Amino acid sequence: MSLTNEKEEMKQIKENKKALEMAIKSNSKLYGYKTIMDIPYKVIDDFIFILLIIANKNINISIECKPIILDKIFWEVFNMQEELSKKPFSFHVNGVHTAKTLQIKEFEIEYNMADEAKEKFDEIIKYSDKAIKEFIFEINSIEKFYEKIKTEELQYLNAILIKILKKEYKKALEKINKCIKNHMNGGFMDKDRKSIIEYAKEYCEKNI
Repeated sequence: MSLTNEKEEMKQIKENKKALEMAIKSNSKLYGYKTIMDIPYKVIDDFIFILLIIANKNINISIECKPIILDKIFWEVFNMQEELSKKPFSFHVNGVHTAKTLQIKEFEIEYNMADEAKEKFDEIIKYSDKAIKEFIFEINSIEKFYEKIKTEELQYLNAILIKILKKEYKKALEKINKCIKNHMNGGFMDKDRKSIIEYAKEYCEKNI
């Protein structure tokens, strides 16, 4: 590819990204979604569903979700409840100190011209809503969510949080001690380098 063609392609990609961002902002509400930082999200029952949309040569979409209550348990265990419970609801979507989402579907669609943005966003929503509906039909409770994630490597902290939520502190401690043995810190530390796994251990021991 010549330098001129490469510049033209980069210009087109930039235009496509901007057009898609405008389509997201202008049309999300029509489909029952709210947005924060161009991220569409909506709540169904006790779950929050988030569409992570990245436009490059094509559009890559990741549909992710979590039970909203997991963030509240996260904050309580990590001793941040008073501070973070006052944040706007959108903090569940883009906040740093929040529970990890579960990816329920990932897909890609072609995107060639900026004037296709509205049409492409319609396509994203149609596919995403179908996937979300199927997920809700299958996973309609925190218990079923746990069954889905309990063996997933990246969901170990959520599995612990659910056991704490259910007041199954001994079972939570079993998972916590396994994490400590394997040097898994949960991905979050306070300013003194104390991990959320250590906080969770103390929380469970206090409540047994």
